[in-house]
Amino acid sequence: MSAELAVRPLATWDAFTVRLDRDVLLLFLLRLLRRQAPQVEDLTLDGEGDRLSLTAKVRVAGVVLNLGAEIEEVRVKGGLLGFLLRVVKGPLGVAVPKFLLNALSHRLPFPTEFDRQSGVVVVDLRGRLPLGLEVEVRNLRVHNGAIEIALGPGQLAPPTPPEVGNVEASEETIGV
Repeated sequence: MSAELAVRPLATWDAFTVRLDRDVLLLFLLRLLRRQAPQVEDLTLDGEGDRLSLTAKVRVAGVVLNLGAEIEEVRVKGGLLGFLLRVVKGPLGVAVPKFLLNALSHRLPFPTEFDRQSGVVVVDLRGRLPLGLEVEVRNLRVHNGAIEIALGPGQLAPPTPPEVGNVEASEETIGV
């Protein structure tokens, strides 16, 4: 087999739109967050263009606080989710300082890096997403209980197979 084939994507696709049920997604996210942060009481989601707005109600010392974030330029590559964090608003709509965001990024349920200069956030989802997945979010729209995500063209690289000493594997080895 040619070495050229090893570097070609396993699958490619043209642009298409994915529709997610907003309520089901929010319930899933809320359950996931509550494992690490039981003080999160509720989440809301809105979006337009390539910008997504997330608001959380968080109970701290018996007081419910509204926290919000806006992200854009969402990308997935090599099992990493990246996006530009435009703003994070704390109680009373006050912007949260970037040094505090950096400290908070290390307490999230997934390994997360935050670049204070550019506002770029990278979330490590390797082990949860295929490593060779590359996709770009072109447009987001939230309406009628759905999140419509227009994706650009993308690709999936083939997984790296385990080292095999004999290319002529028996049927038993490959599960036939």
